[in-house]
Amino acid sequence: MPHPGDENPSLSSPSEEGEARAAGGADTAHGDIISTVYRGDHVDQRDAQAQRDVIGQQVNNGPHFYLYPEPPAPPMHNPALREALGRPIGQCDPHDLEVHPALQAPSVPGAAGSVPRRDAARLPVYVRRAHDEELASVVEDAARGRSRMAVLVGSSSTGKTRACWEAIQPLAERGWRLWHPVDPTRAEAALADLDHITPHTVVWLNEAQHYLGAGGGTGERVATALHTLLTDPDRAPVLVLGTLWLDYAHTYTQRPDPGQPDVHAQARALLAGRLIHVPDAFDQTALAEAHRHAKTGDGQWAHALELSRQGRVAQVLAGGPALLERYQTAPPAARALLEAAMDARRLGAGLHLPQEFLVEAAEDYLTDDELAVLDDDWIDHSLVYTGQPVHGNLAPLRRVRPRRSQTGPASGTAGPVYRLADYLEQHGRHHRRDHYPPASFWQAAHRHLTTPDELHTLAKAAHRRGLLKHAVRLYHRAILAHHPLSAHGLVNLLSSDTDPHNTGAHWTATHAPLTDPGGVAFLLEALHEVGREEAVRELLARNPAAHVDLTAPGGVAFLLRVLHEVGREEAVRELLARNPAAHVDLTAPGGVAFLLEALRQAGQAGAVRALLARNPAAHVDLTAPGGVAFLLRVLHEVGREEAVRALLARNPAAHAPLTDPYGVARLLEVLHEVGREEAVRALLARNPAAHAPLTDPYGVARLLEVLHGVGREEAVQALASRTAAHAPLTHPDGVARLLEVLHGVGREEAVQALASRTAAHAPLTHPDGVARLLRVLHGVGREEAVQALASRTAAHAPLTDPYGVARLLEALRQAGQAGAVERLQRRALDAGALGRTPAFLQPYGREPDGTPAAAWTWEEVVAEDAPPAAL
Repeated sequence: MPHPGDENPSLSSPSEEGEARAAGGADTAHGDIISTVYRGDHVDQRDAQAQRDVIGQQVNNGPHFYLYPEPPAPPMHNPALREALGRPIGQCDPHDLEVHPALQAPSVPGAAGSVPRRDAARLPVYVRRAHDEELASVVEDAARGRSRMAVLVGSSSTGKTRACWEAIQPLAERGWRLWHPVDPTRAEAALADLDHITPHTVVWLNEAQHYLGAGGGTGERVATALHTLLTDPDRAPVLVLGTLWLDYAHTYTQRPDPGQPDVHAQARALLAGRLIHVPDAFDQTALAEAHRHAKTGDGQWAHALELSRQGRVAQVLAGGPALLERYQTAPPAARALLEAAMDARRLGAGLHLPQEFLVEAAEDYLTDDELAVLDDDWIDHSLVYTGQPVHGNLAPLRRVRPRRSQTGPASGTAGPVYRLADYLEQHGRHHRRDHYPPASFWQAAHRHLTTPDELHTLAKAAHRRGLLKHAVRLYHRAILAHHPLSAHGLVNLLSSDTDPHNTGAHWTATHAPLTDPGGVAFLLEALHEVGREEAVRELLARNPAAHVDLTAPGGVAFLLRVLHEVGREEAVRELLARNPAAHVDLTAPGGVAFLLEALRQAGQAGAVRALLARNPAAHVDLTAPGGVAFLLRVLHEVGREEAVRALLARNPAAHAPLTDPYGVARLLEVLHEVGREEAVRALLARNPAAHAPLTDPYGVARLLEVLHGVGREEAVQALASRTAAHAPLTHPDGVARLLEVLHGVGREEAVQALASRTAAHAPLTHPDGVARLLRVLHGVGREEAVQALASRTAAHAPLTDPYGVARLLEALRQAGQAGAVERLQRRALDAGALGRTPAFLQPYGREPDGTPAAAWTWEEVVAEDAPPAAL
C-alpha cells in the first residue's frame, strides 16, 4: 500500500494514487479487466474478492469505482504481413532507452566538471551481479522461442535499466528488434500498437509505472494487452522487459484489504512470478570486480568507488548523491520549487509539471523573510539553478522540450513544463511523506493542473487530509474534465451544512459523466442514501441506461442492482433491452459469473439462458482461479451441472497459477463445496503451500484457512513456518491478518515468531495498519509484542495525520498501554495534532496550516474560481 502522504506510487501519469486501498480478487486474468468489490450489503463476502468486473476505490467511507471498458478482441494475427515495429537492437542508443549517462572521471578528456558527453562509449564497463544471472535466464528462454517477461525492481539509480540493456545484447546478434512505446504518452502508445508486435521483438517498458499505472483504466488495459501478447503463439517469441521502483512494485502486487476495491488486478496477475530484485548496494563479489577494473586503469570505476559509501556505487554513477546535494544546498526559492515538485508527484500530479503551477505553488514554501527578499528575476534564477546538470548529466528539475513530431508531454498545458529527477522524486516520497503542502500548493493545483486524473487524485489527497474545501474545488474541476469517479467523491462532501440548497447535488447530477456504469451506480446510490431524491431524478432524467458502456459486465451488473434497489424498474428494463448478455467477454470468468448472478436476481431468466447459450465454460480463461471459482459456484447454484462438468473437464486445477494464493484458495474451497474432491487432490498435489509468494499476506492467510478447512495440516504447518520466518512486514494490515489466521488454525509457535518480528520491525508509517496490528496482537495474547510495538509507536509514529493519531490512541487504550497513550498524546499536543478527529473536522474540514476551516458553502466555493493572479 502507498505510504501515508504518498498518493500511490503506482500512477505516474497522472493518477499517482492508484485508486485503491484494496481488496481483492485473486482471479486476475487476461479477460478479467474489471474487478468488482462491493460493500457487504451488496455481495456475498465469500465472493467479494472473486468478482472481477468493477475496479474501484474508496475515499474515507465512500467507495469509488473505476469501470474500465474491456478492449475489443484482437484481429487475427498474421505477423508475416505486418511491418515490424521498433528498430534493430544494434541500432539503438542506450541513452535513448533511458540508461543514465554515467559519472565521468575528471581526467577524462571532455568531461569537465564530471559531466559526460551523451554517448554509449561513455558507459562504464559493466559489472554483473546476481540479478543479471536471473535476467539472462529469461532472455535465453526468449532466444529459444518462448515469449517471456521480466521486470527489474529496485530503488532509483541502482542499475535496473542498464542491466536490461546488457541482457539483450545477445539478441542483437540474432537480429531481434526493440520497440520503446513513448508517443503521445507511453501508455497510449503501448495500447495503440501492442497488437502489432511481431516475433523476435523486445518490448521496452522502462519505468513501467508509466504503463501499468496509467489512469482512467489505461494501465489495466495495458496489462491485459501484454498478457495477450505473451500468450499468443502466433507472435512468439517476444521479450517484455521493464523496470519499477520498489514502491510501485509493492502497490501493483499487494492484494487489497478484504472488502476494499482492487484497481491493479491485471497488473498483479501480469507481474506474478516475473519480478527480479535489484539491490541498492553492490555485494562483495561485485565490489571486488569493480575494484579490479579501477586498478587496471578504468577511471570511471575508480572515481565512482572513491565517492561511494556502503556499496552504493550505481547511485554515484547515475548522479543521485549529487542531485541530493544540489537540492539540500539550494537557495530558498529554488528549494521551494523542488519541494513543490516533490509534493506534487507524491500526491498525484503527472510526470510533467507546468511552470505556472510550480511558481504559484512554491510561494508558501518560503518564509515571510525569504519571500520579502526575492528579486524580480527570482523565477528565472531559480529555474536556471534547478535545471543545471550534475554528475551523469541529470538536472534536479529539467525542462521538457517535446520533439516537433510528438504531441507533447503535457497535453492541454500551455507554457513550459518540467520534470523532477527520479532520484529526488523518490527522496521526496520517503522524506516528505509527513509534510502537508501549504495553501499555495492547493490553490495552484486548482488553477493550473488540467488532466482529470491529476485533479481527481489530488482531490482525494485533500479529502484524506481534512482539506475539504480544497477537495470540493478539485473534484468540481475533475468533473468538468470528465473524470468518471469524481462525482461520487464530491457528493460525499456535500452535507446539509455545506450544500443547504442542494445546488451542489443538482450540479453534480447534471454534469456527471454517464459512460461508466459503475460510476453512475455509485453516484446514484450515494444520492439516494442521503435523501437527495431530486438529484436522483435529475440524474436518471439524463437516461444513463442508454449511455453506459456495456463492455464492462460487472459494472452493468452493479448498475442493474442499484437501479432495482432505488425502485427505478423502468431504467432496469431499458438497460436490459440493450442486451448486456450479448456483450460480456466470455474469457473473463468473474465477469460472466457476476452478470449471471445479477440477471438471475433481476428475474431475467431469458437473459440468463442467452448468456449460458454462448457456452462460457468453454471460453473462460483458466489462469484466473478466483474468477473460475466464482463461476463454478454460480453455475452450481443455478443448477447448470452440465456447464460445471464442462468447465471442470478443462482441468482448471492444472492451470491455476500457484503465485496467486488467494485465487488458489478460492478454487480449492469451491471445488470442495461442489464435491469435486478429485480436482481438489489434483490442485493440492501441485503443492501450493510451497509456492505461495509471501508478499501477498491476505492471499497467504486465505490459503492457510482453506488448507486447514480441507484437512491438509502438513501443508498448513509448512506454510505457517515459511510465513513466520520470512513474511515481509511492510504491510501491517496484512501482517495483522496473518496473525489472526495463524492463531485461528492453531499455529501458536508461528504466531509467536511473527509477533516478535513485527513488534521490532513493522513500519509505523501506516497508522491504520499499526492500530489494527496492536489490536490483533492484544487479541491473540501477545502482550510482550504489544508493549514493544506500543513503545515504538508512542515515540516515532508520524503525527501529521490527525485521523491516524486518533485511531492509534484508541488502539493503545484498548490494549491497555496507558503510558504509550500519554507519550503519544504529549507528542501530538506539541505538534498540534491532538483532537483533530473526523467528527471534529466535520463539516468544514481544516486549512492547510492545521486550523479549523471557517464555514463555507458550495455556492461560495465555486464562486471563488477566479483566473490566476500574476506573480
